[in-house]
Amino acid sequence: MTNTALVPPITDEGQGSPTSAPVAEGDRLSALRRYDILDSAPDGVFERITALAARLFEVPISLVSLVDSDRIWLKSHYGIETDQIAREPGLCASAILQYEPLIVTNAKSDPRTRANPLVAGEFGLRFYAAVPITTHDGYNLGTLCVMGKAPRLVTEDEIKTLSDLACVVMDEIELRLSARRTARLEASLRRNAEKTARLDRLQQTLLTHMADGVIMQAPDGHIVASSDSAGQLLGLGDEEVNSAAAMESLRERLLAPDGSILDTADAPLGASGAEPATGDQVIGVRDETGETRWLSCNSSPAADPSGDVYVVTSMTDVSERHSTVLEEAAERRELRERIEGVLGNGALSMVFQPIVALGSAGVVGAEALARFAGPLVQSPDVWFAEAASVGLGTGLELAAIAAALARLDRLPPGVYLSVNASPATVLDPGLRALLAQVPPGRVTLELTDHSGVSDYDELGHSLTSLRNAGVRIAVEDTGAGFASLQHLVDVQPDVIKLDMALTRDIDTDPARLAMAAAVLTFGSAIDATVIAEGIETKAELTALRDLGVKFGQGYHFSKPAPLPLRIGLS
Repeated sequence: MTNTALVPPITDEGQGSPTSAPVAEGDRLSALRRYDILDSAPDGVFERITALAARLFEVPISLVSLVDSDRIWLKSHYGIETDQIAREPGLCASAILQYEPLIVTNAKSDPRTRANPLVAGEFGLRFYAAVPITTHDGYNLGTLCVMGKAPRLVTEDEIKTLSDLACVVMDEIELRLSARRTARLEASLRRNAEKTARLDRLQQTLLTHMADGVIMQAPDGHIVASSDSAGQLLGLGDEEVNSAAAMESLRERLLAPDGSILDTADAPLGASGAEPATGDQVIGVRDETGETRWLSCNSSPAADPSGDVYVVTSMTDVSERHSTVLEEAAERRELRERIEGVLGNGALSMVFQPIVALGSAGVVGAEALARFAGPLVQSPDVWFAEAASVGLGTGLELAAIAAALARLDRLPPGVYLSVNASPATVLDPGLRALLAQVPPGRVTLELTDHSGVSDYDELGHSLTSLRNAGVRIAVEDTGAGFASLQHLVDVQPDVIKLDMALTRDIDTDPARLAMAAAVLTFGSAIDATVIAEGIETKAELTALRDLGVKFGQGYHFSKPAPLPLRIGLS
C-alpha cells in the first residue's frame, strides 16, 4: 500500500467532495500534526464515544484511531489494551483512503481482508466497520471503527450513526485546538499594551458562543476569561466567576467522582498560587441547597510567548449519566457488603445429597451444596453469580468448599465427598491448599458451568495438579449450560454428570435416551464414570439402569439435607 491519501478538492465554500486524485501523504500528516493530539493524555469524551459505539453495534471493540507515518495511534480504545499498532497492514490505514465508510461484514470471506493477520491469525477478526475522521479541509486523520469476532450485517441507520459519532470526534478535536488557540490569544492580548476594546469584545463573543463552558486561569490561579455557560454550569454569576472570594467558596463545595469532598490539589479549578490539575476528570458542584451538578472537565496547559503557563478548562454537564454511575456503584457496594456479611456471620451452611449405586441403592458418595440463611431469599446460584459480579465469587466458593470439607469425617469411610468449583476457583491457589489436607480418593471436584473457560491449557495444568494429589475431576450439568461435548473433550473428566435436563422424562423421551446413551458411550471410551442427576421417579431410574448408567442422585433417593446421610426412596 502506498502512502497516499485521497482528498477532495476544496470549493469556495470550503466544502469537499471525493476525488480520485492522490495527494502527498506529507500534506495529510501536516494536517494531523497541526492538532497536536498524538500521544496526548486519555480523554473522557473520546472514551465515552467508543463505549457508546460498541454498545450501539453490540460488538466488543471500538477505536478512535489516528494514522501516523508508521503507526496507528489510538486516542481511545474500548475493548483492547494497546495504545498503538503498526500501520501496515492495518485496516484503519486502508479506511482513510476513501471518504465512504469501509464495511466488512465477514472478513474471513472478503477478498480485501481475508489475508490480513488480524483476520487469519489468532485475533479472529470477522466484522469491521469504519468511518473516516475528516477535517474541515478534507484530510482523513484516522477513523472511528467498531469490530467484532463474529460476522455481522449493518443497517443504513447504523452507518449514519457511526458517521455522526465520527463527526463528533472531529468536533472534539477541533474544540481542543480552538481552546488552545483561544488561550494563546488571551495570554497575548492581556500582555499587549495596545489591545483594543474590539479584541476584548471578540474574545468574549468567542467564549460566549462555545458549546461547552470554558474558563482560562492565569499562572496565579485567577480566572481571567470565561464563557457565559461556564458560570451557569458552576452556579455562579458573571461577576462571581472572576471573584476570588466566590471561587474560593466554590472550591470548598467541589466533589470527587465518588461524592467525597475533592482535595483542592486535585481540582481543575486551582486556588490562587496553586497549579490546577490538568487532564480529564469528573467533578461535582454542590450548590447552597445541597443539589449537585456533575461536570466532565478537560483541562490543558497553554504557554504564552513569555513562558507563562495558562490553563484552559472546558466543561460539560454529565449529571444524568454520572448519577447513574453513582447509583450503580452504590448497588455494587451494597451487594459486596451483603456477600462479605455471608462470609463473616455464618449465614452459609452446607447440605448433602447422596450419590447412590443404581443397582443396590447403596450410598457411594455425597454432593455438598451451599445454602444461605437470612432475610433475603434467593437461590444459591444467584448468590454465587452476585458474588462473582463484585469479585467475591472465588472467595464464596472456597468458603463453601471449606465448610464441606470440615464435615468429611462425618461421612462413612467408603463414601466420597463431591464439591463444586468454577474454573476461576480451580485456578486459585487457595483451592489446592484446602484439598491438600484431604486423604487421596476422598474428594471429587465438580467443575461447574457457571461460566465458560477462557484458557483450557491453564485450566488443564491446575486439574492435572489436583489429579496428582488424588482428587477426581467431574464435569457437571452435561447437556446444559457450558458443559458441551467439546468441553468434555478438553477437560477429559474422571466423572461425567448427566444434567437433569437429560434425565427428566428419559423413560418417555427417545431423544433424551439417545443423548444419554451417547454420553455413556463417550464415558466408557475415556474410562469416565457416568452419574445421572435429578432422578425423581422410579420410571426414570429404571430407564437409566437399563441403559447402563450405574450411579445417580435425585429426589427419588433423597433431597439435600444436613448430615447424616439418609435414603428414603419415593
